[in-house]
Parts: sequence; structure tokens; C-alpha cells
Amino acid sequence: RAYAVLNQRSSAATVRISRQPLNWSISGVVAPFSVSSTAGTLAPGASSAVDIVVDRAAAPEGTLSADVVVVSSASGGTNLALRAVVDRSPRVSIIQDAPDPTCPPIAVPTIIARVDGNSPVSVVLSWSGPGAPGSVSMSGSGDWSGPLGVDYIDGVWSYVVTATDSASNVGTATGSARVQCPTPG
Repeated sequence: RAYAVLNQRSSAATVRISRQPLNWSISGVVAPFSVSSTAGTLAPGASSAVDIVVDRAAAPEGTLSADVVVVSSASGGTNLALRAVVDRSPRVSIIQDAPDPTCPPIAVPTIIARVDGNSPVSVVLSWSGPGAPGSVSMSGSGDWSGPLGVDYIDGVWSYVVTATDSASNVGTATGSARVQCPTPG
């Protein structure tokens, strides 16, 4: 049995078909796999490269497999097992932005983010701005929340929610809040 293994980092594998003079064909290809050519004729000693491609955008996440048959006039049919892994980064969206805090502080604003896709191993809220940068682990499952613990210094603070899954894939979403401290007077 022959195999074509498509790894995570590549969207194509090359299968080389070569022998004596022959007519060849490939059948049984199913989406999300596709081939660059399904049939051909080879001169004696010649070879032909056939690219097998996975449409990763249309493919579901996980391990994909399919069996195709390569038939030649010289050797009959050979089964070719196709395997590919589709692994995506977590999708992060902020579903509750921080309200613009004012001085003096009344309450610490909370950021809520939704993480879809692979189960994250960690979700971290980090921020930077006119004062000291910081970060905090967010809590939750599906929807994650964490306090935006910025210093109450007038200015714009940027924050990032970073989700990391068990395969070390990373997804992020960003936002900002403006701390407004009235001039004493």
C-alpha cells in the first residue's frame, strides 16, 4: 500500500509515478483533496509528478483521510492512502469591551472574550499604555473574563487577549480604552 502524507505545514505532496511505457489514471479523489492531473501517458523511462492538494480553508479541523486508486496499463491498480492534518488557531473575539475608566477609579473594568475552536490551554489579557504594562490570566470556558488592571493615568491603553491551544496555536483579539482623569481644579 502506498501513502501520501500531507503535513501541517504544507498543502501539497508530490507522488511520482514511473516505470515502463504506460497509461495511468487516478480515481476516487474526494474533497477536500484534489489532484493536479487524473490521467496521462508516459514514455519509456519517463515520470510524471501529480500534486495532491488539500483545501485547508474548506476542510474541517482534524485528521483527514481518503483512499484513491492509481491504475496503470503495466501494473494494474494500487491503492494510495491520503492523510492530512488540519489544525487552526483559536478564534478570539472581544464581546465586552472595557468602558473608558475615569479617575478616581470606581470599579476595575472587565474584558470578556469568546474563544472558539480548539480548547485553549491558556487565555491571557495583557495591556500597555501610559503607565506600567501588565497581564492577567483570564478565567472561563468559551467566554473568558479578566480585569483590565491598568494604572489610572490619563491616556489610551491598548489590550490584547491571547488564547493558546494544546498544539501551541495562538489566536488574538485587540482593543483599547481611554482613561480620563479630570484636571484638578
